[in-house]
Amino acid sequence: MVNNVIKLEPNNATLTCFVHDEKNIKEAILVFPGGAYRYCAPGEGKPVAEQFYEAGFNTFVLEYSCTEGDFGSPKVAKEEVFDAALEDAMNAFYYLKDHAEEFKIDENKISIIGFSAGAHLAISSVLLGKLRPLCLLLGYVPISDEMMSSLGMKNLDLLNKIHEDMPPVFMFLNQADSLVNASESLKLALALAEKKHPYEIHCYVTGDHGLSLGTTKSGTVNKDYATWFDRALSFIKNIQSPYPLIMGDLNEDLENLSINSRVGALMYHQEAWKLIEELFPDVAFKAKTDTYLRSKPLLRLYQWGLITNPSKEEVDEMLKKLK
Repeated sequence: MVNNVIKLEPNNATLTCFVHDEKNIKEAILVFPGGAYRYCAPGEGKPVAEQFYEAGFNTFVLEYSCTEGDFGSPKVAKEEVFDAALEDAMNAFYYLKDHAEEFKIDENKISIIGFSAGAHLAISSVLLGKLRPLCLLLGYVPISDEMMSSLGMKNLDLLNKIHEDMPPVFMFLNQADSLVNASESLKLALALAEKKHPYEIHCYVTGDHGLSLGTTKSGTVNKDYATWFDRALSFIKNIQSPYPLIMGDLNEDLENLSINSRVGALMYHQEAWKLIEELFPDVAFKAKTDTYLRSKPLLRLYQWGLITNPSKEEVDEMLKKLK
């Protein structure tokens, strides 16, 4: 294992790396510990990175800017802490992408996991910082402005910024959490469901706040809660499944074939998918392993510039003729 520490400008945040000493390219996990933006909790950093490392990932722990600056995180004023932490998160993610070859990782398969304030930072980095990790893994995430105002944070209105282009989300929490009410994760789940966006949520009936792994590695043991880890591994695997993973009823997509039909739904229609494979072979190939792509309407690919020819009007007409 190659274990080295990198200082990230401009705030001097710390990125601790756990990289397998072999040539094979790995998926990556970027860890954001919690700590109420006061410090980065040790039990939600290194132990988590080590467990994902043992599961075959190359892992990285970010100690981002906090108000107390303990445990290696840079110290900043309370009124500046969120902006500085968000800058650290974005810099860490892009540093990994820019140094993917050095760290032996796939730059398109970097997932972010956060706990408590670190989970808030993780989803903020996606909704405000526009990061695009493979997926988000969120432990007992606080997300509402009401919850974050208790920490002196400014209103971010994150729940109203949920959008269909964000990565799939995995959530785990405890119903009895005395610091971050379980309703916080449930609000996020509801917002994701309304957007028909891929997510998974596990709410455990026992255990309080800050359990991290729920094993001796991280502190307090809770065997039921600790099952979130294996479920998270399955989630990461499933969102890269060769089978369509899209939310909602397929019937509307298939009964009204058009460029507004989702790519994953078109895979279920033999003639439509044959047409896509003939017109857009690169897209068809990528869709077999890219859940995010499969969940989007064909029109969105035109808007992104991924496909341009034939025109969207021509393809729309072709699809409508297949009904």
